Amino acid sequence: MLEALRSSINKIPREKMRFISALNLKRVIFIFSGCVLCAASPAKISDHPQRNPVTSDDVRTAATAISESIKNAAPIAKNDAGCINGTDNRDSEICAQWMTVDAARDAAIYGLISVVVGVIGTIFLLLTFWQTRSTSRAELRAYVSIKPDHLIIKDRGLGGFSVGVKMRNGGNTPAYEVVHYGSIAIMTVEAATDYFERAVERPQGMGAAFTLHNGDEAEGGIDGPADVNVIDLVDLSNDEKFLFVFGVTEYRDVFRVARSTQFCFSLGVGIFGDIEQRMNAEGPMHQVGGLEWRLSPFHNSAK
Repeated sequence: MLEALRSSINKIPREKMRFISALNLKRVIFIFSGCVLCAASPAKISDHPQRNPVTSDDVRTAATAISESIKNAAPIAKNDAGCINGTDNRDSEICAQWMTVDAARDAAIYGLISVVVGVIGTIFLLLTFWQTRSTSRAELRAYVSIKPDHLIIKDRGLGGFSVGVKMRNGGNTPAYEVVHYGSIAIMTVEAATDYFERAVERPQGMGAAFTLHNGDEAEGGIDGPADVNVIDLVDLSNDEKFLFVFGVTEYRDVFRVARSTQFCFSLGVGIFGDIEQRMNAEGPMHQVGGLEWRLSPFHNSAK
């Protein structure tokens, strides 16, 4: 039987044998070994005689079929790369493997792009949330401003001055722990500019802390030095010097953030032209209202 199989295989042309891959050869050996084992195995013990015994003709027929299968096997060219990237050669196993690799690579790239897009979207979402939060807080916080109202002249000016102020909350929520500090000074514009360009110490005096509701106003007062130089009064009446009232208002908004407003105002020109008549009109203390207070170009800020 082996001789019959060998003779059948020898009939295969040599040029065909060169194209048989290692995989096909293994399959042939496996099939042939199965046939030999079936032929060599002892007959099963049975009361009935074997109906279809394996004969040499059967083995010869199987060998012929194997040789014919080998002859008809499609040869694989040595330079067959399977497929070119981007093509679809469904008859090639190598092409299928490469297409699987390409699909896995593309899936990984798309997955990475999705992750990057998701991260960028999350960042923009957080930025939008932060901007919305900041805008909401800016709309809801308290805004306390302060402005001088009237002037009090003490002892014909020699006893100093006091200024009544009004504080107003123009925000949408109450302002808590509101206090204000302030002072009064008589100096030229040049001296005031130089003074406020340097670090200004916190003015003396403090009002009692209170809560200022949104839309409400509160009155306060700022006292200047207890005595004033006569020369300063003369220069003040001649409009060579000006009376400055300055200070700071501190408070906390509804978000418990510390806020402050710096202020500085001066009286307009010609206010003290008739200072002696005004001081002598009502005795040692004279209150002057309806004054023109000008906003100074320095020491005015808010945070």
